[in-house]
Amino acid sequence: MNQTGRKSRRAADCKTQASRLFLDGYRAERLDEETVIVRDPEGSSFLVNPLFQTCTCDEALATSRCVHLLGYARLLTELQGYEEALIAMMEAEHDPWGMTLESDRLDREVRETGFCTF
Repeated sequence: MNQTGRKSRRAADCKTQASRLFLDGYRAERLDEETVIVRDPEGSSFLVNPLFQTCTCDEALATSRCVHLLGYARLLTELQGYEEALIAMMEAEHDPWGMTLESDRLDREVRETGFCTF
């Protein structure tokens, strides 16, 4: 395989890995508006800056392209969906027949957030 073929294959592998971050056990969270921290299953952390297209992993430092930079947005979306599903599941266990009135649910949310109603 020639040099161009190897680069194409490496880019394809990188995209495939990036699309599987959530399934492979990676986690991510926003540190601020410009930075996302991505954690791999072994516990290593990498700072991703989407604005400047940078990542602190060795692959990005060597080639300026890595799975974290390519996959962070999808990972954040999948994690959010996972958390929303867990919350819905816990709420369903708490109220399996859907008997809680909407006003009761809203009152509970107000209390939990620490806001007062007038």
